[in-house]
Amino acid sequence: MKYNITEIRKHFPSLHNGAIFFDNPAGTQVSQQVIDAVANYYTTANANSGGAFATSQKSDAIIADARAAFADFLNAPSADEIIFGPNMTTLTFNFSRAVGRLLDEGDEIIVTRLDHDVNIAPWLALEERGVTIKWVDIHTDDCTFDLADFEK
Repeated sequence: MKYNITEIRKHFPSLHNGAIFFDNPAGTQVSQQVIDAVANYYTTANANSGGAFATSQKSDAIIADARAAFADFLNAPSADEIIFGPNMTTLTFNFSRAVGRLLDEGDEIIVTRLDHDVNIAPWLALEERGVTIKWVDIHTDDCTFDLADFEK
C-alpha cells in the first residue's frame, strides 16, 4: 500500500509550522480529528464517571463507545478488556507497583534492550524490594533479540 504523505500531513496542524519534531512519544503530534474530538469532549461531556447527571452519562457513553471501538480494532474479546489512563508511563508504573506487592526478594523480571524506558524504569524501581532485573541483549546489526541470551 502506498501512502500519500503530503495528504496525511495535512491532518496534523503541528506539522505546518516548519518545525522538525524529534520527540516522537505517543500523542506528541495529533491529527485535527483528535484535537476536535478532545475539544468537543471538554466542552460538552467533561464530567466525573458514574454520576446520575446528563454530562456524566454522556461522558460514560463516550468512554464506552471508545472502549468498544478499541476492542474491535484490537480484536479483543470484550470492551471490558480495554482500559484508558493518563499515559503509558503512568499506567506501567501503576501496574508495576501492583505486581511488585506480590513479588519477593529474588524474584526476577526480564526486560530487553529494545524496550522503551516506560517498559524498563517501572520494573527497575522494584530492585529496592530485592527483585532482580535481568536484561535480554539484542543483535545490534539487525535489532533482533539475542535468543541465546534470552535462554540464559
